[in-house]
Amino acid sequence: MCVTVYVYVLMLACCIPIYACVFLCNFMSALFIFYAMLLGLFTYVRTLEFEAYSYSEREAEEQAERERLRKQWLREQEQIKNEPLEITYSYWDGTGHRRVIQVRKGDTIGEFLRAVQQQLSPEFREVRTTSVENLLYVKEDLIIPHQHSFHELIINKARGKSGPLFHFDVHEDVRTIADATIEKDESHAGKVVERHWYEKNKHIFPASRWEIYDPTKKWERYTIHGD
Repeated sequence: MCVTVYVYVLMLACCIPIYACVFLCNFMSALFIFYAMLLGLFTYVRTLEFEAYSYSEREAEEQAERERLRKQWLREQEQIKNEPLEITYSYWDGTGHRRVIQVRKGDTIGEFLRAVQQQLSPEFREVRTTSVENLLYVKEDLIIPHQHSFHELIINKARGKSGPLFHFDVHEDVRTIADATIEKDESHAGKVVERHWYEKNKHIFPASRWEIYDPTKKWERYTIHGD
């Protein structure tokens, strides 16, 4: 009996270090795995932070570039609006009186008509005594409202019944005066008409063809007299 107990004690004493080693090995393995997981998680988080920072930085750079291009475009448009524009028009009172006047591309039709009134006033009493609001500008059979600018109509390639409202030919319609390049519109001379005359004669050609310009309306084909 004593011998058996002794043997069991001896075997237990021998197994304890083995179990301890196995436990220690498993613990170290588990610790290593845990450490590796922590390291991987840390690396992943850092990667996400870096990517988020890079994306934010890239987005900020792109936004700054868009803003720079927007401001550049606005500056260019302001320069274009200040360019001189030579307009050939015909004051129409039943017969045509052709004139030429220089304005800016950024001027509105109302501002153009104010300049026209000043130009025509010495010669035509009805123009001198009326208001700018009572003057109409008719281009390609369309009455252009006062608020539209030449620049707007040009860049939008606005069209009338019988052709483009403003068409500039590079070879024929560019004039250089005192070192300033001036685009000249001579496709069809627009008409300047006093409203009272129009109201009296709108049932008679050519006023019978005229209608208010609508930028949303598309002309499928150009019309000619009698269409």
